[in-house]
Formats: sequence, structure tokens, C-alpha cells
Amino acid sequence: MTTFKTSNKAFYPLVLLIIPAFASKVSKDFNWTTFDFLAMGLLLFAFGLIGDLVWQKASTCSKKLIYLSLTLLGFLSIWAFLAVGME
Repeated sequence: MTTFKTSNKAFYPLVLLIIPAFASKVSKDFNWTTFDFLAMGLLLFAFGLIGDLVWQKASTCSKKLIYLSLTLLGFLSIWAFLAVGME
């Protein structure tokens, strides 16, 4: 069984949550609920964790680029799906 050691870089995308938090305080038009912050935090953490895993495990630079691109595509797809509120 192989073990996976997560580096602190997996948590870096969570810093992006500062932007909507600041916008929520400054503008009344920007309305994020606690659920929105939790959902985006989970999504960003998963993206960081998968990106870190790909970076450590992929053997060549081209494989890293392909896998990270697919991960980013998946992230953007889920984000768009959540943004329009489809059920």
C-alpha cells in the first residue's frame, strides 16, 4: 500500500475564499451564504489535493500538464454547475 503525503500546497487554493468574503462585506449585491463558502471551500480543497497528488505522482511534465488540465476542467464544470443552481 502506497502512502500519500500531502504538502501544505494543497491548502493554497483556499486563500481564494478571501475574495468573496471581502466582497460580501463591501457590497450588498454580493450575497454568499455559509453554504456557498463551505461548498467552494470543499471544491477548492479537493482541487488543491488532487493537484498536489498529480504533481507528486505524474512522471513526466506532459502527463502533469494533461492531468492538471483535466482537473481544472472538472473544477470549472462543477463550479459552473453550482453557480447556475441546477438540480
